[in-house]
Amino acid sequence: MNAPSVSATILGPLLVALQALEAFTTLTSAARFVERAISQVPGLTSARLCLVGDTPGRASPVEHFNVETAHRAFGRLELTVADPVAFGPYRTYLTNIAHAIATTLENRQVTSELSVTNALLGEVNQSLEERVSQRTQEIELTNSMLRALSVGNAAMVHAHTAEELELGVLKAIVHAGGFVGAWLLSAPATADQSASRGDVRELIGESVAIPHVQQWLMAPGIADSVQAIQLEGGIVGIPAGRAIPLADTVLVIGVPSQQPFQHALCVATRESRWTSDPLRATRNELLRGLGEDLAYGMARQHAERRVHDALTQAIVALGSTVELRDPYTAGHQRRVSEIAGAIAEQLGWAGEAIEGVRLAAAIHDIGKVAIPSEILTKPGRLTDLEMALLRTHSEIGASVLRRIEFPWPIAAIIEQHHERLDGSGYPLGLMKDDINPGARVLMVADVAEAMMHARPYRGGLGLDAAVTELVQRRGTAYDADVVDAFLATLSTPQAAILYDVDQTP
Repeated sequence: MNAPSVSATILGPLLVALQALEAFTTLTSAARFVERAISQVPGLTSARLCLVGDTPGRASPVEHFNVETAHRAFGRLELTVADPVAFGPYRTYLTNIAHAIATTLENRQVTSELSVTNALLGEVNQSLEERVSQRTQEIELTNSMLRALSVGNAAMVHAHTAEELELGVLKAIVHAGGFVGAWLLSAPATADQSASRGDVRELIGESVAIPHVQQWLMAPGIADSVQAIQLEGGIVGIPAGRAIPLADTVLVIGVPSQQPFQHALCVATRESRWTSDPLRATRNELLRGLGEDLAYGMARQHAERRVHDALTQAIVALGSTVELRDPYTAGHQRRVSEIAGAIAEQLGWAGEAIEGVRLAAAIHDIGKVAIPSEILTKPGRLTDLEMALLRTHSEIGASVLRRIEFPWPIAAIIEQHHERLDGSGYPLGLMKDDINPGARVLMVADVAEAMMHARPYRGGLGLDAAVTELVQRRGTAYDADVVDAFLATLSTPQAAILYDVDQTP
């Protein structure tokens, strides 16, 4: 039997043995498997795969082959040769087998090292991902708080009333800040009053469990002091004992006030969202800042309201001076003011704009203080000179009022209320869009009221005559939208008061 046929008989087991080096979990078991396969080579009595660190064989082998690659040495293959002649043809073959064993062991070792490295990298990546995720969450929460602060401050700048201010801040906390709910509590600051309602101050600066807050809210009168609450995107009142869903903690922030009320800004949250003490400290600091800003905004609103009320009273007082000199205009400015406000409401104007046109209408004839009373009360037709003098009243009134910095274009509205869209009015002969929108409203209200009621030179013509005049010149002398808004006021519940008409069917 020649060598090639013999090698073919042992090739299969040797290949299986090499595969075992990769597959066996225990390297020792794999080595024994290899040794049994190599022992089948003719001329050999035994084979031992002696790896680095193994105990040397007890008998010196006749042959040995180094098990190594270009990069690593793993040991040697020790063979006991009984028949050198029979073994001779396989010496080169066994050299290749030793190299194949070394390559397989190297692959096994590299795979193991890669596995360990990958495991370590996996742990590092997991740790990094957790840290990045936590940091990202912290950044998102901090950014949401900063957005709440920014949106809240914007609400303070743009709010025209205390209610708009408070609601704007509450919306900012929930919509921009991502909190579950927010509401504003108010209670009397005096000890004897607060004792019966529960003292807001006992909660300020605390992180309070929901049941405690609910118990506190159920104190007599406390529910009445709740301004508003923002829950799940909707703004509702909070009756005593109402549950606050999705939250486990309420943060209570004091709102400093010089008014006879203590205020507290309450913010409902899930405390588990705030994963670290520094993050909670940042949150509390920003909320305190928002509370201080709210206090400033409330104080500013209170001061502005006092100034506004004083200004309104001054305007009404100015309007009354004209009526003292001209009994025929007694009540005229007040009625024109009411009609102009109703028209502006029908046009959908904002509250501030409506108030501006009402106040302008309340003193639109203030310039008549400079017109001789003989002209104002003359029962007959005025001469051209007298009429020219009377027509100066709108300019005179505007020139006086320009010296006062109103928050509305009062002077322009008064100066232009006798203008007409077709340029036929006075004193400037303005046309169309050159006329102030408030003046367009005032001119319609003034014409309607003047025609309805008596003047020194004629009796009252009635509402029908006023409607006919405005409809006939709609779009030419008078703004079409304003005339339509005026007509719409005739079917409102206010009509009976505004025009002295009976709306009973």
